[in-house]
Amino acid sequence: MNKDWLREKIELLKHNKRVDEVALQIHTEKQNLTRFAENHIIQNVSKDTIDIHITAFSDKSSGVAGTQNSRDQSLLCTLKRAEEIALSSPKDPEFVEPLVSMEVKNIERYFIGANEITPKEKAEEINKIKKNAISKNMEVAGVYLNGEYSTGFANSLGHIAFHSYTKANFSLTAMLDDSSGYASEADEDIDKVDPVQVADIAFKKAILGKHPEELKPGKYQVILEPLAFAGFIPFLGWTMDRRAADEGYIYFSDRLGTKIASSVINLYSDPFNSDNTSLPFVPNDGLPLEKTHWIENGILKNLHTSRYWASKKSLKPIGVPTNVILEGGKKSLTEIIEGTDDALLVTRLWYIRFVNIKDFILTGMTRDGLYRVRNGKVEAAYKNMRFNHNPVELLNSVVELGKTKRVEGYTLIPSIRTEGFDLSSGTSF
Repeated sequence: MNKDWLREKIELLKHNKRVDEVALQIHTEKQNLTRFAENHIIQNVSKDTIDIHITAFSDKSSGVAGTQNSRDQSLLCTLKRAEEIALSSPKDPEFVEPLVSMEVKNIERYFIGANEITPKEKAEEINKIKKNAISKNMEVAGVYLNGEYSTGFANSLGHIAFHSYTKANFSLTAMLDDSSGYASEADEDIDKVDPVQVADIAFKKAILGKHPEELKPGKYQVILEPLAFAGFIPFLGWTMDRRAADEGYIYFSDRLGTKIASSVINLYSDPFNSDNTSLPFVPNDGLPLEKTHWIENGILKNLHTSRYWASKKSLKPIGVPTNVILEGGKKSLTEIIEGTDDALLVTRLWYIRFVNIKDFILTGMTRDGLYRVRNGKVEAAYKNMRFNHNPVELLNSVVELGKTKRVEGYTLIPSIRTEGFDLSSGTSF
């Protein structure tokens, strides 16, 4: 699939439509996933799929139908179903006209190597790591994924957007009797993903976490590794919505233009950032994305704004971000630890859920590494704890920011030393 295919197929739909306008959305995946657990490869799955959705627009109504068959006859049948839905539906009070043609800048993030590595080659790498784990009396589990993907959008008004990319991801959990360690790496370029290095980090974390002690609940100074704070990013993305804020449902209501975080906090999105590129448009309508400052020098500057709400309130539409960047400092994680007198080091957070969306209180648990830092050294490990905290308040209590690291292939996050992290109770995990 490419932009030429989109042009051809939207022309086919345009010349056969019975409604006012029509739009075509596609997403393709050609990937291989290898899973391993208990020191064995347990699954190898390959897939090659295409998902197509056609939207018909008729007199402030719309209908959507989908198919996984890209042949012309299937597209025309899907168009007919979408039209039937649109023509039989009542007018939508929040109807938005399709976008007229506008420029969507292209991003080249396709690396051949990420698509060419074979399951056999991945298995050989995993088996080397497994042998190393056995020599350390450890069990390992994880995934090794690679593939190529594309997302495209076109409508009958001439607007077209297309993005193709590759992806490689390796993650591993190393387990001892009473501790575990975790590490991962993801990038479009498979040469930047080193499974041996990832495993080595996880091994060291597990060994460091042996014989964990009980920790009393309380508020602590913590050093959050990039992976730990990255766990909050999806929740920021979901809740930083202009309509919800204007209607008073969320934490960010009545806070636009006000200081909500430390002055050192600069949080933004930029699909064209060379260290953290991402999809440059909104998949379901092709709205171009651009660099957007969400929090600048601690001040809440923007919230993502749907095209409907932007039209209703005479605002500029701002798409939901496809990447997030938090500007960092110059110190490595090791240097931050060496400069810390007393704090907890948090590797990772998991099973994060809302407690109260209005106050933006989240709960979850630490996982795969909770340690005590004293006088510049990691000197003890603790059992996992549950937390209850507002991540924006963490950003308001920042003591220090470290160097940024790309996490999960869409966030660029520094290590963060911050005050008052509320570890509310112990866990049985």
